Amino acid sequence: FPEAQGFSNGNLLGRSYITHTINPYTRRRETASSSYLREALMESNNLNIFTRTLVKRVLFDDQNRATGVTVSTDGFEWKIGARKEVILSAGVMRSPQLLMVSGIGPKDHLEQLGIPVRSDLSGVGQNMQDTIILGPTVPVKVESHSQLMGNKETLPRAIREYNEQRKGLLTNPGQDYFAFEKHQPGMLKESTAADIDAAFPDDWPTFSYIALDDTFVPQYDGKNYFSMSAALMTPFSRGTVTINSNDT
Repeated sequence: FPEAQGFSNGNLLGRSYITHTINPYTRRRETASSSYLREALMESNNLNIFTRTLVKRVLFDDQNRATGVTVSTDGFEWKIGARKEVILSAGVMRSPQLLMVSGIGPKDHLEQLGIPVRSDLSGVGQNMQDTIILGPTVPVKVESHSQLMGNKETLPRAIREYNEQRKGLLTNPGQDYFAFEKHQPGMLKESTAADIDAAFPDDWPTFSYIALDDTFVPQYDGKNYFSMSAALMTPFSRGTVTINSNDT
C-alpha cells in the first residue's frame, strides 16, 4: 500500500495512522460534550438542553414548513417551537423513524398506519448499507491491549501508569492504523468488478484493513493477541428501516 498522509484530505487509498479525538496534552479522549458543550453551557445564553426528553414528531404549518417538535419528558408531552429551522439529527435508525411518524416517507405505508402524509418520499428508510468484517487473530510476543482483560495484574498497572504519567496501554485507542485498497485487475470476477465500478466512485476503496492489538472477542487466558480486520467497502446488500406504529 502507498503511504498516505492521513485520510482527512479526501483520498482514502493507501495506509496511514488515523486521527482520534484524543487531547494530545492530557491524553484524555475528547467528546462533543467535553470539547464544545461544557464551554457553551458556561458562556452561551441561548442554549437550552432538555434531559430525559424524547422527540415524538416534527410539527409543520399549512405550507409544510417545520415549525417545531412535540416532545415527551418523563411521559409528559409538550411542544417546542422553532423561529428559523428544525435540524433533524437522530442517527441512522431514529432519523427515518422521526421522518415517517411526522408524515414524510412512503405514502402507502404511512397511510396504513393512519399517519397524515406531508411528503411522499419513497426513499426514507431505504438503501441502508453495512459492511462485512472479518477479524483473524493471532498470538504475539509483545504486550497488547488483550492483556487488559486477560491478565488481572495488567489493568491496575495500566490505570496507574495513565493516572500518574499519562503513558501506557490506556493512552492508545487500539485501532489506530488503517489501510484502504481498490481491487486490482484479476482480483475479482469480471462481472463483480464491473458492478463495483458502475455503482461506486472511481476512487472508492473496495477493501479496508484495520490493525488492532487486541481480539474482537475478549480472551481471558493472559496471552497477547493481534488482529487484522478486513472489511468489504462495496457491499451490494441493502436493508430498510421502517415503522410499525404511528408513535415513537
